[in-house]
Amino acid sequence: MVFENARNESVTPKFSLEDGEAATPEQLKDCFSGNYFREESLVNIDEKSGDKKLNVDSEIEGIKYNALRSHFTGSSTTEACCNLINRDNGGIIWKTYLEKSLWCGGEILTMSKKFSGDLETSTNLIACEIANITVSKATWTADPAKQIVHLKNVSEVFKAFKIVQRKNKVKVESNEQKIQVELEARNPVRIAWGKIPPNRQQLSKRQTHKPASVKSLRHPPI
Repeated sequence: MVFENARNESVTPKFSLEDGEAATPEQLKDCFSGNYFREESLVNIDEKSGDKKLNVDSEIEGIKYNALRSHFTGSSTTEACCNLINRDNGGIIWKTYLEKSLWCGGEILTMSKKFSGDLETSTNLIACEIANITVSKATWTADPAKQIVHLKNVSEVFKAFKIVQRKNKVKVESNEQKIQVELEARNPVRIAWGKIPPNRQQLSKRQTHKPASVKSLRHPPI
Protein backbone atom coordinates (compact mmCIF):
# COMPACT_ATOMS: atom_id res chain seq x y z
CA MET A 1 0.00 0.00 0.00
CA VAL A 2 1.36 3.42 -0.92
CA PHE A 3 1.36 5.98 1.90
CA GLU A 4 1.93 9.68 1.49
CA ASN A 5 4.73 10.96 3.72
CA ALA A 6 5.10 7.47 5.21
CA ARG A 7 8.87 7.43 5.60
CA ASN A 8 9.70 11.07 5.19
CA GLU A 9 11.10 12.81 8.27
CA SER A 10 11.08 16.30 6.76
CA VAL A 11 8.08 18.53 6.10
CA THR A 12 8.35 18.03 2.35
CA PRO A 13 5.50 15.84 1.07
CA LYS A 14 6.80 12.70 -0.59
CA PHE A 15 5.59 9.17 -1.28
CA SER A 16 6.88 5.79 -0.23
CA LEU A 17 5.93 2.15 0.03
CA GLU A 18 6.15 2.29 3.84
CA ASP A 19 7.29 -1.12 5.08
CA GLY A 20 6.03 -3.08 2.12
CA GLU A 21 3.22 -4.66 4.13
CA ALA A 22 -0.52 -4.18 3.76
CA ALA A 23 -2.14 -1.58 6.00
CA THR A 24 -3.43 -2.90 9.33
CA PRO A 25 -6.79 -2.01 10.96
CA GLU A 26 -4.90 -0.01 13.58
CA GLN A 27 -3.34 2.15 10.88
CA LEU A 28 -6.67 2.79 9.21
CA LYS A 29 -8.91 3.16 12.27
CA ASP A 30 -8.94 6.96 11.99
CA CYS A 31 -10.64 6.61 8.62
CA PHE A 32 -13.71 5.05 10.22
CA SER A 33 -15.95 5.87 13.15
CA GLY A 34 -15.82 3.42 16.04
CA ASN A 35 -13.14 0.95 17.00
CA TYR A 36 -13.69 -1.64 14.30
CA PHE A 37 -14.67 -1.76 10.68
CA ARG A 38 -15.79 -4.66 8.55
CA GLU A 39 -17.53 -5.22 5.25
CA GLU A 40 -20.80 -4.28 6.95
CA SER A 41 -19.46 -0.76 7.36
CA LEU A 42 -19.76 -0.26 3.62
CA VAL A 43 -23.54 -0.44 3.88
CA ASN A 44 -23.62 2.86 5.74
CA ILE A 45 -21.22 4.72 3.47
CA ASP A 46 -23.94 6.82 1.87
CA GLU A 47 -25.50 7.78 5.22
CA LYS A 48 -22.13 8.85 6.65
CA SER A 49 -21.13 10.86 3.61
CA GLY A 50 -23.28 13.83 4.65
CA ASP A 51 -23.98 16.36 1.94
CA LYS A 52 -21.03 15.24 -0.15
CA LYS A 53 -22.10 12.93 -2.95
CA LEU A 54 -20.22 9.70 -3.45
CA ASN A 55 -18.57 9.60 -6.86
CA VAL A 56 -16.15 6.73 -6.49
CA ASP A 57 -16.54 5.77 -10.14
CA SER A 58 -15.70 9.25 -11.42
CA GLU A 59 -12.78 9.52 -9.00
CA ILE A 60 -11.36 6.25 -10.29
CA GLU A 61 -11.79 7.37 -13.87
CA GLY A 62 -9.82 10.49 -13.00
CA ILE A 63 -6.68 8.56 -12.00
CA LYS A 64 -4.98 9.28 -15.29
CA TYR A 65 -1.36 9.97 -16.04
CA ASN A 66 -2.09 13.50 -17.27
CA ALA A 67 -3.96 14.35 -14.06
CA LEU A 68 -1.30 13.02 -11.66
CA ARG A 69 1.92 13.73 -13.49
CA SER A 70 2.55 17.05 -11.74
CA HIS A 71 2.49 15.36 -8.32
CA PHE A 72 5.54 13.31 -9.28
CA THR A 73 7.52 15.68 -11.48
CA GLY A 74 7.57 18.69 -9.17
CA SER A 75 5.19 20.90 -11.15
CA SER A 76 2.71 21.22 -8.29
CA THR A 77 5.27 22.03 -5.56
CA THR A 78 8.91 22.98 -5.50
CA GLU A 79 10.05 19.62 -4.11
CA ALA A 80 7.44 17.04 -5.02
CA CYS A 81 9.98 14.50 -6.17
CA CYS A 82 8.69 11.01 -5.48
CA ASN A 83 10.62 9.13 -2.82
CA LEU A 84 9.16 5.76 -3.77
CA ILE A 85 12.58 4.51 -4.73
CA ASN A 86 15.69 6.64 -4.75
CA ARG A 87 18.73 4.53 -5.50
CA ASP A 88 21.24 7.36 -5.31
CA ASN A 89 20.38 8.56 -1.80
CA GLY A 90 18.49 5.70 -0.22
CA GLY A 91 14.85 4.75 -0.60
CA ILE A 92 13.02 1.49 -0.24
CA ILE A 93 15.22 -0.54 -2.58
CA TRP A 94 18.45 1.41 -2.21
CA LYS A 95 21.42 -0.42 -3.73
CA THR A 96 19.11 -3.23 -4.73
CA TYR A 97 19.20 -4.38 -8.33
CA LEU A 98 15.92 -5.53 -9.79
CA GLU A 99 15.82 -8.65 -11.89
CA LYS A 100 12.46 -7.64 -13.30
CA SER A 101 10.16 -4.65 -13.19
CA LEU A 102 8.53 -3.61 -9.92
CA TRP A 103 4.76 -3.19 -10.12
CA CYS A 104 2.96 -0.87 -7.74
CA GLY A 105 -0.76 -0.41 -7.22
CA GLY A 106 -1.82 -3.36 -9.32
CA GLU A 107 0.44 -2.37 -12.23
CA ILE A 108 -0.57 1.30 -12.22
CA LEU A 109 3.01 2.37 -11.54
CA THR A 110 5.82 0.23 -12.90
CA MET A 111 9.52 0.63 -12.15
CA SER A 112 11.64 -0.99 -14.83
CA LYS A 113 14.68 -2.92 -13.67
CA LYS A 114 17.20 -0.26 -14.78
CA PHE A 115 15.21 2.74 -13.58
CA SER A 116 17.47 5.14 -11.66
CA GLY A 117 14.82 6.24 -9.17
CA ASP A 118 14.61 9.84 -10.37
CA LEU A 119 10.95 10.75 -10.84
CA GLU A 120 11.46 14.50 -10.73
CA THR A 121 12.64 14.49 -14.33
CA SER A 122 9.46 14.34 -16.37
CA THR A 123 11.02 12.22 -19.11
CA ASN A 124 11.71 9.43 -16.60
CA LEU A 125 8.03 8.90 -15.79
CA ILE A 126 5.93 8.32 -18.87
CA ALA A 127 2.42 7.13 -19.71
CA CYS A 128 2.73 3.60 -20.94
CA GLU A 129 1.17 0.17 -20.63
CA ILE A 130 3.15 -2.75 -19.23
CA ALA A 131 3.48 -4.44 -22.60
CA ASN A 132 5.40 -1.43 -23.92
CA ILE A 133 7.62 -0.46 -20.98
CA THR A 134 11.26 0.46 -21.49
CA VAL A 135 14.11 -0.82 -19.31
CA SER A 136 15.24 2.55 -17.95
CA LYS A 137 12.02 4.39 -17.11
CA ALA A 138 9.06 4.35 -14.77
CA THR A 139 5.65 4.09 -16.38
CA TRP A 140 2.20 5.11 -15.22
CA THR A 141 -0.75 3.43 -16.88
CA ALA A 142 -2.34 6.06 -19.10
CA ASP A 143 -5.91 5.09 -18.19
CA PRO A 144 -5.97 2.85 -15.08
CA ALA A 145 -9.78 2.80 -14.90
CA LYS A 146 -9.83 0.79 -18.13
CA GLN A 147 -6.57 -1.14 -17.86
CA ILE A 148 -6.36 -2.11 -14.17
CA VAL A 149 -8.78 -4.95 -13.47
CA HIS A 150 -9.59 -4.24 -9.82
CA LEU A 151 -10.16 -0.51 -10.47
CA LYS A 152 -12.38 -1.31 -13.42
CA ASN A 153 -14.39 -3.78 -11.34
CA VAL A 154 -14.81 -1.34 -8.44
CA SER A 155 -15.98 1.39 -10.81
CA GLU A 156 -18.55 -0.89 -12.44
CA VAL A 157 -19.80 -2.22 -9.10
CA PHE A 158 -20.27 1.29 -7.73
CA LYS A 159 -22.13 2.38 -10.85
CA ALA A 160 -24.48 -0.59 -10.38
CA PHE A 161 -24.83 0.32 -6.70
CA LYS A 162 -25.96 3.86 -7.56
CA ILE A 163 -28.50 2.54 -10.07
CA VAL A 164 -30.01 0.23 -7.44
CA GLN A 165 -29.95 3.06 -4.92
CA ARG A 166 -31.94 5.33 -7.25
CA LYS A 167 -34.48 2.57 -7.93
CA ASN A 168 -34.92 1.92 -4.21
CA LYS A 169 -35.43 5.62 -3.56
CA VAL A 170 -38.18 5.81 -6.18
CA LYS A 171 -39.82 2.69 -4.76
CA VAL A 172 -39.79 4.06 -1.20
CA GLU A 173 -41.31 7.36 -2.32
CA SER A 174 -44.01 5.49 -4.24
CA ASN A 175 -44.86 3.37 -1.19
CA GLU A 176 -45.08 6.48 0.98
CA GLN A 177 -47.60 8.01 -1.42
CA LYS A 178 -49.68 4.82 -1.44
CA ILE A 179 -49.73 4.74 2.36
CA GLN A 180 -50.85 8.37 2.49
CA VAL A 181 -53.70 7.70 0.05
CA GLU A 182 -54.78 4.65 2.07
CA LEU A 183 -54.84 6.64 5.31
CA GLU A 184 -56.95 9.37 3.75
CA ALA A 185 -59.37 6.78 2.35
CA ARG A 186 -59.86 5.21 5.79
CA ASN A 187 -60.45 8.54 7.49
CA PRO A 188 -62.25 10.74 4.93
CA VAL A 189 -63.34 13.32 7.53
CA ARG A 190 -59.82 14.55 8.14
CA ILE A 191 -58.10 15.38 4.92
CA ALA A 192 -54.40 15.89 4.45
CA TRP A 193 -54.42 19.30 6.15
CA GLY A 194 -56.16 17.98 9.25
CA LYS A 195 -59.29 20.12 8.75
CA ILE A 196 -62.95 19.12 8.78
CA PRO A 197 -65.05 20.13 5.74
CA PRO A 198 -67.78 22.80 6.47
CA ASN A 199 -70.71 20.41 5.95
CA ARG A 200 -69.15 17.98 8.41
CA GLN A 201 -68.57 20.81 10.90
CA GLN A 202 -72.30 21.72 10.86
CA LEU A 203 -73.29 18.09 11.32
CA SER A 204 -70.88 17.81 14.21
CA LYS A 205 -72.38 20.89 15.90
CA ARG A 206 -75.93 19.49 15.60
CA GLN A 207 -74.87 16.21 17.12
CA THR A 208 -73.16 17.89 20.04
CA HIS A 209 -75.97 20.46 20.73
CA LYS A 210 -77.82 19.52 23.92
CA PRO A 211 -81.69 19.93 23.96
CA ALA A 212 -83.30 22.04 26.67
CA SER A 213 -83.91 20.16 29.89
CA VAL A 214 -87.44 19.10 30.84
CA LYS A 215 -87.26 21.25 33.93
CA SER A 216 -86.76 24.42 31.93
CA LEU A 217 -89.90 23.71 29.86
CA ARG A 218 -92.32 23.50 32.84
CA HIS A 219 -94.70 26.35 33.46
CA PRO A 220 -93.86 28.50 36.43
CA PRO A 221 -96.04 27.84 39.52
CA ILE A 222 -99.30 29.84 39.74
